[in-house]
Amino acid sequence: MTKAAAPNPVQVGQLLTYTFVVSNTGTAPLTNLLISEPIPASTTLVSTNAPVGFTTTETPAGNPTLVTFTTPSLAPSSSATITVVVRVLGSAGPSVTNIATAIADGVAPVSATTTVTVQRGG
Repeated sequence: MTKAAAPNPVQVGQLLTYTFVVSNTGTAPLTNLLISEPIPASTTLVSTNAPVGFTTTETPAGNPTLVTFTTPSLAPSSSATITVVVRVLGSAGPSVTNIATAIADGVAPVSATTTVTVQRGG
């Protein structure tokens, strides 16, 4: 799994987009794929986008601190691109770090981390 964040640096109040790609480089489908995306405490969720065949769940509903994306199967030699857009709040420190994790049946979990510098106007 790869993950990117843009823009970097980000201004307080600005939208920050996380884009991650989960790839199946094997010869068999990845089954019961689950991608977990914790929403950093100093941000608020704006939107998500996942490919057809994925189910998106926001927990808790209304003001989520965790978003999960699930699909029954990811075909061999294929990939899925997911985006999560958050707004950086005034409570953000000098940086925002985010870790996404992907798990599937029979394979070890993989994680991807991004850290974005937060700038304040003025």
